[in-house]
Amino acid sequence: MMEILKNLIFPKFSLPLMKFSVFDTSIFVSYPAVAFFAVAVLADSSGKIILCLLASALHEAGHIASIIMCKKKVAKVAVKLCDISIVYDNMTMSFHKELFVESC
Repeated sequence: MMEILKNLIFPKFSLPLMKFSVFDTSIFVSYPAVAFFAVAVLADSSGKIILCLLASALHEAGHIASIIMCKKKVAKVAVKLCDISIVYDNMTMSFHKELFVESC
């Protein structure tokens, strides 16, 4: 049972993604993530889910802002059901800058 649940949450196959770009940054969003967020927002009568999603977006915006302050370009942002990943160009960054990006 746990293996089935694990495969549903973290599938080994590649899910279809919506792709678009903003300011030369490729943005990928998975359809299951969009479906889950839509159902969660529609099912929540108190509006707290929207606040959680906004807090998550603000948190990730802090990482993106710190990457930009380190003079790096954000190459790709991928939003999946259980994961948000940010990839920046020229992956070499000093330890102190990497720590700064991770702490924001």
